[in-house]
Order: sequence, then C-alpha cells, then structure tokens
Amino acid sequence: MKKIVFIFSLMLCINAKADDEITIVAQSDSNDASTKCGDNCTWTLYSNGKLEIKGTGDMYNYTADDTGTPLWEGTHGWQTTAPWGEYSAQISNIKINSGITSIGYYAFYNTAVTSADIPDTVTSIYGGAFQYASRLSEAALPKNLIHIGHAALAETLVKSFIVPESLQSFDTYPFYTQSLENLVFEGDVDIKKNMFSDSTGYIPQTLSSIYCQASNTSCQGFKNDEQIGDKINVYEKQGGVYILEDGTMFASPNDMIGGRNVCENLDTCKAKVLKNKGYCSSDESCMAMVDLENANHPIEYKNKSYASVDDLLKGKYMPKRIYTLEEANAVAGDKNRVSIKYR
Repeated sequence: MKKIVFIFSLMLCINAKADDEITIVAQSDSNDASTKCGDNCTWTLYSNGKLEIKGTGDMYNYTADDTGTPLWEGTHGWQTTAPWGEYSAQISNIKINSGITSIGYYAFYNTAVTSADIPDTVTSIYGGAFQYASRLSEAALPKNLIHIGHAALAETLVKSFIVPESLQSFDTYPFYTQSLENLVFEGDVDIKKNMFSDSTGYIPQTLSSIYCQASNTSCQGFKNDEQIGDKINVYEKQGGVYILEDGTMFASPNDMIGGRNVCENLDTCKAKVLKNKGYCSSDESCMAMVDLENANHPIEYKNKSYASVDDLLKGKYMPKRIYTLEEANAVAGDKNRVSIKYR
C-alpha cells in the first residue's frame, strides 16, 4: 500500500512540474522589423497567457479588422491588427514594462485579457486600446498619464478609475463601461459628461460616485445635473489625505472608493499615507515625520529636506539655502569669517 501511495505522489509531482512549465507561444522577430510593436518595442506571448511588452518609447498604432467570426465566446468578430491579434483569445494578462511611453490605437482591442499592468512611464493611452476587452477587470491608470483616447477603456469590467493629476486631455467616453462604479479625479482637468457616458448620453446605472477636488469647478458643475448630480462628492487634500465635505478622512483614493475610513484624525491619516507610500518603516517613524511638520521643522528623507508631508509625497524637496555675503555673515555671527559669496 505504501508503494502505491509513493508512486501516486510521484506522479502528482511530475504532473505539477509539467503544468508549471511556461513556454513561448509567439514573439517578435529580431530579424523582422514588421513584427515589432514599436521602433524600440518587442513583445512575447507565453503559454500561461501573459503578453509582455518590453522596450522604450511609443508603441505602434493599429486598427481593428472584421474577421467575420467571433474570436471567443460573447464577442463580435473584430480583432486588433497588432502582431498578437491572432492570439487574442489566449491573452489573459498584459505586462507592459517600464520604459514604454504610449499604448497605441486598438493595441489590445477585443482581447480576452483579465488584467493589465501599465507602468507610470506611459503618458498616453490611445483610442480603442482596451476597448471590448470585456473580461478586463484589473487596470490602473499610470500616475503620469497626460492623454487618454476615445473609448480607450470602454466596454471592460473595470469598476473604478483613479484619474491622475497629470491628465491634460481626453477624447469621448474613455471610461464608459457597464460595470463602472467610481471615478476619482485628482486634478482640475475640465471634466465632461462624455468621459463616462457613451455616444447616446447613457450613463451606466452602476455609477455610484464621482470624486473631485473642491478646486475642480467643472466637476462641481455637475451637481445640478439630473443624471449624475447626486453622485458628485467633493474632497480636499492635505498632506496626501483625502477629506470629504463631511470631514471624513481617507489615506488613499482606494480607501475613499471603498469607504474604508482608516483615520482617527488628520495626523494619523498622514502617517498612514506615508507608510502606504513606503517612506517610513513603522507607525512610530511615520508619526515622527508628521510631528516634524506640525512643529514647522523640515522633514528629512534620503538626505533631502521637505517642508511638509504633501511636498514629500510630490517630491518637492527644499533646495539648500544659498546665502548672499551679508546673510552668510549674519548667520556666522562674525563678519570676518565669511569672505565668499555663494551663488
């Protein structure tokens, strides 16, 4: 009996090893420029469904062609003309490596992808990039995003988008999905209803909240809109903390979206923000940073000084003071000690 159990266990180990083996299904050809996805951009599709994009600079733009038959259950017969188009049904995860600066038109249109990892080096996501990727439920906008195109993320399963402060322009309904629940606008971009509505003006019934800063007048203008007026929530940020009109505080946009109020007061909330960002190793060291700010002392981090928690989070450090001769003499307390004027 023991031998049978041993053999059976050995077979399980062998099978597990075979199942875990990942191979390359297809990839760009280094000797054929037409198979690349950008001037300095290559791609590889693995047997586990991961499509990896590597390189630097912009991806190429593509179109969507009618193949005549659905690519996979529940979709129409259109597919991207990108070199991985024929494998659209096999793509489950997209990993775009740091260095890529844009996602081209229709790059992942109508693929079976469920999650996409987009680096902060991406500043543009062009029209139709993920449109009709109707299984996509996990995708976060890069924090340096400047432009997002027409229907770039339309008809996906993504429930929430945090629109970064860097966004400057957008085309029609980039965020329109039948699953959309929450939008957070971190900047003062001119918001229009067609950001989250389709061409017919239909607002997804799932949409429950739109968060925007108090300074964003275009967002607040929707408070009188019959369709979405009751969905607008206004907030302010202090030291990275999101504070709603009712005084409720949140350490992150994700906490705000999820209604997870994890802050007893502003100081502890700032400390939680610092810890979430990895600027300090413990609650005590995070609170020490906040205490420095409250005492009007600069915060020292990695040999640089910051005036506040918010400046630290935004990377706005205080340059070292450059003294005139008169100021340097006064600081030294001895007019004869300083003879060099620093510039």
